Amino acid sequence: MYTDTKINKKSFLFVIIGFACTWYFFFASSFTVRPYPQLFWIGMAAISVLFALIHNHKLSKVECLFFLGMTAILIISLFSSDPYDSFLTVANYVIYFVVARMVAKNCSAQTVMRLILGFTLVHLACIFIQVFIPDVYSAYILPLLPERVHTQILEYALYSKSYFGFSVQTSMSAMYLCIGLILCALKLRNSSKTGSKLLYAVLSVLFVVGAFYTTRRGSIAVIFIIAALIYFKSKGSAFSKLLLVLTVLLFVSLIGLENIPGLGGVLDKFETLIGRGSIMNGREKSFVRAFGIFLNKPVFGHGIGQIDNALGYAWLENSYILALVEGGIIGAFALFTPYYVAIKDTVTALKNKAANNHYVLFAVYIQIMFVLMSVIENYFANPLNSFLFYLAFFASQKALEEAANGVAE
Repeated sequence: MYTDTKINKKSFLFVIIGFACTWYFFFASSFTVRPYPQLFWIGMAAISVLFALIHNHKLSKVECLFFLGMTAILIISLFSSDPYDSFLTVANYVIYFVVARMVAKNCSAQTVMRLILGFTLVHLACIFIQVFIPDVYSAYILPLLPERVHTQILEYALYSKSYFGFSVQTSMSAMYLCIGLILCALKLRNSSKTGSKLLYAVLSVLFVVGAFYTTRRGSIAVIFIIAALIYFKSKGSAFSKLLLVLTVLLFVSLIGLENIPGLGGVLDKFETLIGRGSIMNGREKSFVRAFGIFLNKPVFGHGIGQIDNALGYAWLENSYILALVEGGIIGAFALFTPYYVAIKDTVTALKNKAANNHYVLFAVYIQIMFVLMSVIENYFANPLNSFLFYLAFFASQKALEEAANGVAE
C-alpha cells in the first residue's frame, strides 16, 4: 500500500512538472504568464539531471549522439565570432533536450499528448477570439503579450487579415495549430465512437481554419500534406476516400475559395506576392546569400547562434542553410545526426511493431512537419523548438515501453 501511494505521488509530481514545462513552451511569447523563463528552464534541467542520476538511466543511441554532437559544437564554438554566446546557445539545446527527456520518461505517453492538445486548443481559442471578438482580445489577451508587438498585431489584423492569437509571430501560431490538427486527426482516425469522431472532425476543421487566419502559406501547405497522409492511411476503401475528397472539392468549388473562413487573407497574400514577383517573399534571395556566406567558412562555420553576425540580420527561415552557416559542415552534421536517428528509429518502430500506435504516429507526423517546415522556417535549428521534437520522440518511445508492458493506449 505504501509503494502504491509513493508511485501515485511520484506520478502526480511529474504530471505537474510536465504541465509546467509544456506551459512554458506553448506560452513562450509571454513573460506575463511565463515569469522568469530562464530560471525555470535551468531549474527543470537541474531536476532532470538529478532524477537521471538517481535512476541511473542508461543513455539510448539518440541521447549519446545528441551529447556527442553538442560536445563537438562546443569545441568548434571556440572558433566562433562570439564563443560565449555560442556556448549559451548550446546550453539551451541541452536544457530543452534533458527536460523533454525527463517529462516523457516520467509521464505516460497519454498524459504528454493530453497536455499538448490542451495547450493547442488554448491557442486555437485565442485565434478565434481575435478574429470574432476583437474587443475581448484587445482587452484581455493582447495585454499578456509584450507591449512592443501590440501595434503590429492590431495593424496586421486590420489591414492584412493576418492573426497572431497568443503569440508574437504568426509562424508560431501556425505551428501550434498544426500540432493540434495532427493530434485531432489521429484521434479521429482511431476513434470508434460516433460522438468522438464528430468532436475530433469538428476540431480538425477548426484547426485548419485557424491556420488560414494566420496566413502562413508554407504552414498551411504542410498542414494539408499531413492531413492528407493521415486521411489516406486511415481505415476504409480507397474508393470511399477518393469519393469524399471529390465531394469536398465540389463543395469548395460551388461556394468559392474566397468564402471559406480565413482563406481570403491567404489568397490576398498570394496575389500581393505574385504582384511583387516573389512567391516566397524574398526568402530565396536570403537563402542564396546565406549559402554564399557558408562557403566562406565551410568547415566550422561562423559559430552556433551567430547568424546575426554572419548575415547582418538575426533570422534565416531555413534550418538546413542556417545550420551550415553557423556550424559549417561539422556543426551541421553534429546537430542533425541525432534528429536523423530519432526519425529513423520512429519510422522503424512504426513499420515493425507499432503500425497503429497513436503516440508513435504522432511522433512521425511531428517529424514530417519539422522536415518540411525547416525548408521555409527555422524549426530544426531552434533550441526551443527542439523541445517539442524530442518530447514527441521520447513520448513515442515511452508508448512502446507501455505497450510492451501491457499498458493500454
